[in-house]
Amino acid sequence: MKIEFDKTYILPCPKISIEGWTEDEVKSFICDGRRFSALMERQLEKWFPTLEFVDKAGYDHVCRETILKFDQKSFTKKCDFNQSKHVGYGRKILNEEEANEHIMNMNYIITDVSLYPMVRLIFKRGSDLLKKYPKRRITKTQREELFNG
Repeated sequence: MKIEFDKTYILPCPKISIEGWTEDEVKSFICDGRRFSALMERQLEKWFPTLEFVDKAGYDHVCRETILKFDQKSFTKKCDFNQSKHVGYGRKILNEEEANEHIMNMNYIITDVSLYPMVRLIFKRGSDLLKKYPKRRITKTQREELFNG
C-alpha cells in the first residue's frame, strides 16, 4: 500500500494464536496498548513496504522512498504523541519548546485497535497534530474526530 497522509486505513489485525490461550485471552493481550504498539511497529512494514522499522530514539520508521521519519503511536484510552522518553510514570517534559520542535519536525502513524479484529491507522504530520491538539494528546472523545475528521 502507498502512504497517504490524513487518510484513514482500516486493515485486518494479524492473526495471532498462543497455544493454550482462548481467543478472548489473546484479544485482551493484543488490545493492551503497550503490546499492540510493539506488534504494529513490525506489521506496518508488511502493509506499507516502503516503511523500514528502525527503532531509533525519537522515531520508529523511515520511508525508504522519501527518507521521512515516522513515530508510531497507539491509541488506547488516549494517544499521547510526545516522545516516548516523556511518556509514562515518573517521566516528564523538561523543555516544552524542545518537545514542540520535535513534534513539528516529525511524522506520525497513529494506530487504533478499538475496532479489533480490525486496525485503524492514519499518517499525520506533527505540525498538523500540534496545531489541532496543542496539549500533545488526543483524548478518547477526540478519537473519531481524528480518524473521521
